[in-house]
Amino acid sequence: IFGHFRFTNLHGVLGIYEIDYFSGVILSVFAIVVITNAFNLIDGMDGLASGLGILSATLLGIWFLMANQIVFAILAFALAGSLTGFFIFNVFGDKYKLFLGDTGSLIVGTVIAALVIEFNELNIGGQTGVRVMASPAVSFAIIIVPLFDTMRVMAIRMLQKRSPFSADKNHIHHRIFYFKKKHIVVTSIVLGINFGIFLFALWINQSGLSVNYQLLSILLVSIILFQIPSVLIRISEMRENNENNLPVRLLFMKLFF
Repeated sequence: IFGHFRFTNLHGVLGIYEIDYFSGVILSVFAIVVITNAFNLIDGMDGLASGLGILSATLLGIWFLMANQIVFAILAFALAGSLTGFFIFNVFGDKYKLFLGDTGSLIVGTVIAALVIEFNELNIGGQTGVRVMASPAVSFAIIIVPLFDTMRVMAIRMLQKRSPFSADKNHIHHRIFYFKKKHIVVTSIVLGINFGIFLFALWINQSGLSVNYQLLSILLVSIILFQIPSVLIRISEMRENNENNLPVRLLFMKLFF
């Protein structure tokens, strides 16, 4: 509130544009809490949270630099640079190995959340010469892995009638680790997925689609990509259990649900 980091406009999401002060504060607090905890929850493997933080901060920093928003560019690149130094010792450290811990991942999430809010605010009404249309969709894509993975695992837990905050092995990195047993390989794949969805968001941003259709498209692509490792795991397990000859309906249920 005192730093004026709050949403004032939703850019047409659900048909909403300008929002009042109270709604902006509530929405901003919610967004900060969600993004902050998303980075905390994704921190389950060496280099993952820091790698995603580097990617997000770098992408946002490039835009701030292009938009001549030097203060925010410095903040973004400072975060990316410090995380790069940490990443080396977290992933490749042997004698000297570092870990983020909750405090580290929460700080990363908080700074990224503030940058995302400012990214959306500066794209209102062409305040800069490099305006990004449908900026909520693009910013969603920049942090898609932490956000969508958090929503996904919490939904799975609630469908299984468990606490959404209970621990399990349903995160995207756990699913990929089933096939690739090296942390750096899994981290690289996850970063590639995040960057690929970001490029897709930039592509559809040029299509002229409304922000709602762009968000829906990004969400559908994310659902497909995030489901692939789980489907491959189930195929592998079915082969081990000789379940290939199941009826089509049961086969479909086992693969996707």
